[in-house]
Amino acid sequence: MNKLKIFPICLGISLYVLVITCIVSCQPHPVPEGITVTQLEHPSLQAHLISKLGNQIRPWVVLVSGSSGGYFPDHHVYGLVEQGYDILSLACFGVEGTPDKLVEIPLEYVQSAIDYARSELGGDSRGVVLMGPSRGGELALLYASHFHDVDGVIAYSPGTLVIPETIHVWDAADLRSSWSLGGDPVPFAPMPLMPEEPGWVDFHGMYSSLWADSAVVAQARIPVEQITCPVLLLAGESDGVWPAAAMARQVQRDIKAARPAAKVIVHTYPEAGHQFLFFGEELPRAATQQTFKRKSFKNYRVAYGGTEEGIHHAMRQSQQAVLDFLAVIPKPPGGTALPAGS
Repeated sequence: MNKLKIFPICLGISLYVLVITCIVSCQPHPVPEGITVTQLEHPSLQAHLISKLGNQIRPWVVLVSGSSGGYFPDHHVYGLVEQGYDILSLACFGVEGTPDKLVEIPLEYVQSAIDYARSELGGDSRGVVLMGPSRGGELALLYASHFHDVDGVIAYSPGTLVIPETIHVWDAADLRSSWSLGGDPVPFAPMPLMPEEPGWVDFHGMYSSLWADSAVVAQARIPVEQITCPVLLLAGESDGVWPAAAMARQVQRDIKAARPAAKVIVHTYPEAGHQFLFFGEELPRAATQQTFKRKSFKNYRVAYGGTEEGIHHAMRQSQQAVLDFLAVIPKPPGGTALPAGS
């Protein structure tokens, strides 16, 4: 056959395959039958309610995302809803109606979400648990250190120091705390600036140097010994972003030193990295690294760590750890918040 005739045929087949692949891959994740996802209509909260009929006797989970902002992917937690736990997925920044960046987010914003879950969603009788990964885990621990209105905390790959937002900062003078309390910025660690030149960013080295500095720790450490509710900490021993497993064990020691009878559970996974929060049977792609841009044109890369097999193992094992933890959350006595700044 004439080569000139073969070329358009091959091109047509290639374009057909490309279109079909795009149609399949670009479809949004379907919501499982029986689960409802709705945008919360509230004057000051940006949140998704992910719920299922029949879940009304188990605690609500208030979910906060990490440094990417916006909403944690709904489809990553459908499996938890199917197991009986409704979710209020809270966007703290990065969507309309919230700050653009992770800068001085008020802890009182989270308090408003907890209050809503208690007063409007039955949380006063069901219980409310705060859950987050990475910077969301940092937020969950920080919040529960200052407010005693949650019945449990679940922190994935948590940090134990308050750190600033650094991705969009080019001058140390512009560093600001990620969180505020009572209108004041929460003291933070002086995180080194990211390099000017694109490439790999050693977040693990930056954070480890802070954690090893006793003066920095004294200034920026989250006072986890003030937490009064049960805590579940989940971390990868191969975390490439920060020493999450070591910090999780330190949180356990600090809380136990203050309250020996406290329920603080730590699960670590040898070959897991920074990201493994997922509920469901069909596991997603395991992310061991991420590429992001600064100034819209410079590409940077950060290692999440771990192996695909190790991350998938952590996804499976951590699901059961969370279900076991949630199953024994005590019925709330009617929690109260501590005064701002406490």
